[in-house]
This record gives sequence, structure tokens and C-alpha cells, in this order.
Amino acid sequence: MKKIMCCLLLMVLVFSLLGCGDESGRLRRRIADLENTIGQQEERISGLENETEQLDGKIAGLESEKEYLEERIAGLEKVNGQLKDIIEEMEDKLEDDFSLPEPLDAEIENRIKQDYFNENEWGAEWQNFTMDDIIIYYYGTHKGYVAVLLFFKVPGRPQAETLSETIGGVFIQCPLANKIRLWKDGSFCYLGYAYNQGKGLLTQRDLRKIAYYTKTIEDIYIDYYGPRP
Repeated sequence: MKKIMCCLLLMVLVFSLLGCGDESGRLRRRIADLENTIGQQEERISGLENETEQLDGKIAGLESEKEYLEERIAGLEKVNGQLKDIIEEMEDKLEDDFSLPEPLDAEIENRIKQDYFNENEWGAEWQNFTMDDIIIYYYGTHKGYVAVLLFFKVPGRPQAETLSETIGGVFIQCPLANKIRLWKDGSFCYLGYAYNQGKGLLTQRDLRKIAYYTKTIEDIYIDYYGPRP
């Protein structure tokens, strides 16, 4: 009996040792697989790091090229500004041999009259007036801005006042006590503002053109009321 028990215990011990050996083998194989995976991942990481370094080099090159181009642009803009100044100086030295402007486009004229009519709050004496009563004199288009003199025609009541102003050394006579304005896209501004605060909106030559085009008070009177008696 004791021999049988000893044999059984010995068999259990042998099977236990065999089982442990199989588990250890599986663990070793698993470890080997994981180490192989880690090696592959490290190779991929190394490749990606190399690609990143190459991209960093390209980015640095592009940034350098961008800085160079920005410097070129700034230099060209400076040269353009200088050339514009030279052109303006040369134009100012030209003789004032101006031709009269082409007639103002009818659609633009109607828009200007509408804006002029809308910007004013007229008193009771003006209630019967319409846009058709607005007189407009056109003094040329300058950098997209339309120079005009605007007033209401009042039958039998000609306005004889004359207003004058000197802007940029140029004497400009304004008939009917109305200042000449510039109009663009629904907005008006006066010549003095356009020349002094308009950042080059008007040059002296533009002002001389406007002064050249300006009709005298006598011209306007004759146009709309006939020769003086």
C-alpha cells in the first residue's frame, strides 16, 4: 500500500513539473513575440523621426524663402511709392493744359442728385422741390471720386453769392456760395478734407484741374437765368 501511494505521488509530481515546463515555454514565446513587436515599432519610430527631420528642414527653407520674398515685396512697395511721388512731382510741373471732362454719366448724375437730396432736411419753403430742381456742375473724376457743384434752382431768385477757398496753394472759386464736393458710392466730402486728410486722394494738379473747370458765377447766371438785363 505504501508503495502504491509513493508511486501515485511520484506521478503527480512528474505531471506537475511537465505542466510548469509548458507554461514557462509559452511565457518565453510570448516575451519573444513582444520583444519582436517592440523592435519593429522602434524601427518605425526611427523612420518617422527621420521624416520629421526632413520636413523640419523643408519648413526652415520655406520660412527663409518667405522672409526673402517679404523683403522683396517691401522693397518693391517702397520703390513704387517713390515712383508715385516722382510722377506726382513731375505732374505738378506740367503746364496746366487741361481739356474739359467728358459729360457725366446720366446714371451717376441721378445717383449724386438723389444722395444730395436725401442728405438734407429741407424746411417748409423747400417742400415742393424735387430732384429735378437740383442743378449739378461736373468738374471731372479724380481717382474714382466725382467732383461736383450742387444747388437747387430757385426761379426768380438767383443766388449771387460767391465763395472762394485756397487749398494746397490753389485758388478755387465756388459759385452760389456752395463748396465743390467729391462724391463716391453715396458719400460726399469737401476738397479741403480730400487734400489735407485724404492721404493723397487729391494732388495739386487735381486741384488745378478743378479750378480750371470751375464756371464763374456769371456763367452760371447766364446758363439758367439768361443775360442780365
